[in-house]
Amino acid sequence: MNLATDLDVASEYRITHVVTLGSPIDNKRPADHTTRVVSLVNKHDVIPTLDGRGPASPHDVPDSWVELSWLDESYDYPLSHAPQAYSDSLRGELAHHRDRVNALIGSYDGEIIGNQPYMLRDR
Repeated sequence: MNLATDLDVASEYRITHVVTLGSPIDNKRPADHTTRVVSLVNKHDVIPTLDGRGPASPHDVPDSWVELSWLDESYDYPLSHAPQAYSDSLRGELAHHRDRVNALIGSYDGEIIGNQPYMLRDR
């Protein structure tokens, strides 16, 4: 999401989708209003709430965003934030969420022609 909000990056690259797992992104908006945002959140994971998300949140999730959340009874924080916990959930009973995300980004599948690491920090 940090890359998508960066005007320099967005002016050089077309960012079509942002998919986050357990990330506090609700007060951020992509520089390009056509960028689709998909947020996957385990409700036991406290990290996505660090930006004030919750019943009294001042940040509304835009209508164009897709937020998929669940309450995984088998995990407590900090395990609920572990990548393996998200992976296990999305490979198991929540595979329908994974399938929905794959349907959204499937038309962009293709050969990877390069990788570029970035170091970003919240401003």
